[in-house]
Amino acid sequence: MAAGARANATADTPDEGDIAQLSVDLNSNLRTRVDQAQVATGAAAPAQAVQAGVLARSTIPTAVDSGDLVALLGDLYGRLKLAAHDESTGTLLVTDITPAAADTIGPTAWTQITAAGSSTSVNIKGYSRFEIAVVVANIDTDVTVRAEGSNDDSNWFNLDDSLMDTTYTANGTYPLSKDGVSCNYLRFTMVDETGGTSVTLDATYLIGR
Repeated sequence: MAAGARANATADTPDEGDIAQLSVDLNSNLRTRVDQAQVATGAAAPAQAVQAGVLARSTIPTAVDSGDLVALLGDLYGRLKLAAHDESTGTLLVTDITPAAADTIGPTAWTQITAAGSSTSVNIKGYSRFEIAVVVANIDTDVTVRAEGSNDDSNWFNLDDSLMDTTYTANGTYPLSKDGVSCNYLRFTMVDETGGTSVTLDATYLIGR
């Protein structure tokens, strides 16, 4: 019994039911055959099909029917075409996605306050704590402040747990903070000052989750 494949210049064509040997060409390359390999793009897909490479096209072809065989498309340099590729500009189309909220906002300084009044508001929706560094300068007798919250950026309330204002009697840097905030907006307010009108307040906020 001989083992191996028979070398022939041409492929054998056995009849149905014959025992066929493996066949190689005269260079010992094993012959293989794939039925129905040549199918045009847009034709109905056969039960078995093999396609290698991409189809080079300068334009996008006409759409085919669902279930039809389609060829991978490349440009005239063999680069794959993508659905997001804009042929007219040579750019990739990208859909903007709203970025996830940062873990913190700031630190950011509000505009200096020199008289009774409030800073601009900051949207803190989704955050639960804040820290405000208050720099007091040129104080006369004392100055009273508070951190305020709001749910509609219009009606404001004291964020102190006891609803108490904070009074400073000397120049310096003071912390004003709260954990467990449940409002949508934050602002810093000078309530009043006594003994003169020279005080300045520089407040910087840091918002966190």
